[in-house]
Amino acid sequence: MALIETLFEPGVAGILAYIGLSLLFSIFSNASKSFSAKGIVFGNIAGFLVFALGGIQSFVALAAFFVLGELATIYSRKKTRHDHEQRTSLNIAGNAGAGIIALLFSNY
Repeated sequence: MALIETLFEPGVAGILAYIGLSLLFSIFSNASKSFSAKGIVFGNIAGFLVFALGGIQSFVALAAFFVLGELATIYSRKKTRHDHEQRTSLNIAGNAGAGIIALLFSNY
């Protein structure tokens, strides 16, 4: 329970949680080759914007979306036995763009 409270706590703990999750997702994305190098960079930029505009709660929601998407892709690869192309910066923009725009407007 303390970990969950730390994740949603504003300030230094929230920033450290964001950095840790971003590093974890970047390492996983690179190791699994599910994202191109530009996709990883753009994903980190999108993640930072979501964190900066909506806080750690919004970033955790984005992270959950990423995890569910990866699980669905892994399941699809095993079922169809076809390789899935790497996600690029355009995929990131399409998936995170609307959320970032909504966060921009929610702050004004």
